[in-house]
Amino acid sequence: MRRTAIFLVAFLSMGGNGSAQDNILTGNTVYQAIKCDIGRFAAIAEEMGLDPAMKAAIEISWSIKDSTGAEIAFGLQGVLKKFGISFGPTLKGAEKFERVGLYAIKGTFNVHEGNTKACGQKGLPQVWVGVFECLSGQVDPLRGGVTASCDQRRTFQGTLDAKLEFMYVGSVEGKYNATVTYFININVPVEEKTKVALIQ
Repeated sequence: MRRTAIFLVAFLSMGGNGSAQDNILTGNTVYQAIKCDIGRFAAIAEEMGLDPAMKAAIEISWSIKDSTGAEIAFGLQGVLKKFGISFGPTLKGAEKFERVGLYAIKGTFNVHEGNTKACGQKGLPQVWVGVFECLSGQVDPLRGGVTASCDQRRTFQGTLDAKLEFMYVGSVEGKYNATVTYFININVPVEEKTKVALIQ
């Protein structure tokens, strides 16, 4: 049995909170935000009678489009690669994950409070991804043995500045306009595959 919560957010501005530096979207910003939220959920999970040894199965994919809505495959993407910039988590930053497509990775996180080390100021993720809210809203089903599933789409709109840093808040003068969309799927706990003994 599975319960799914769906979140759809188009991020346009944050109303002046944070510095310009906080508004730069690096390759691992979203990855670290997910990790932070998993840690925040772990902090309350055991108190609510959930298994502290749970694991979360996570798949992250992303797409990049220019200001006309056209998918960016080479052009801008090639420029970003040349300068070592990536909108998706790098395999170094997501070392326990595997790449499953040109713009997709998957792996697992331990549902452990130690993941809050990935949080930013005030113990919150640098960008909102909604993972904590989704999982904490499914505590009762989890207690009953139901797998909590979250499918979320997170969109950042902004421009690249002169340093080729993607600014997703406010008006920034840059050569390119771009929209980066992340698709996040999380299942807790990880469903173990049944092992069948072969009789010879």
